[in-house]
Amino acid sequence: GETGAGVQGANGSRMRRGPCLTNVQRQAVYQALLTRLDAGGHPSKGAFVAVAEEFRVHPRTVSRIWKRAVVSVASGEIVPDVAVRRSNSGRKKKPIDLSLRLAEVPPSSRTSIRALSEATGVPRSTLWRLIKAGALRRRASRRKNKDDQPYELVSSA
Repeated sequence: GETGAGVQGANGSRMRRGPCLTNVQRQAVYQALLTRLDAGGHPSKGAFVAVAEEFRVHPRTVSRIWKRAVVSVASGEIVPDVAVRRSNSGRKKKPIDLSLRLAEVPPSSRTSIRALSEATGVPRSTLWRLIKAGALRRRASRRKNKDDQPYELVSSA
């Protein structure tokens, strides 16, 4: 048979298989359902299937988006909330006050990430993440050897 991403739909069409719908796509599904309302304000017969085929998702997905919108409108929201993906998910960052720790360490002990890690007690991976983010960098000096330049925090002001 045909190889590729997708699942056989109810009428033989191919459905999406893989990453979930984005919030913009979910809003588009809701807008498409709004164009298919009957006189009572409910989606007309076959509307879920038609929209599902249009967006290549399962009709149950369309139904879930509709139910979520109906609940959010019933709770008093002006704009229906059909979003599922939240932006503040994942592991939260631990606050690290490196400025006090760096002030206690002499520049000679800050010449490598390993030495800086041992002197401050901050893991090397955390220091490397700060360097990649631009919050920590080598201090510019007139020394010839770049490897001997100590690390310093970048001022955020």
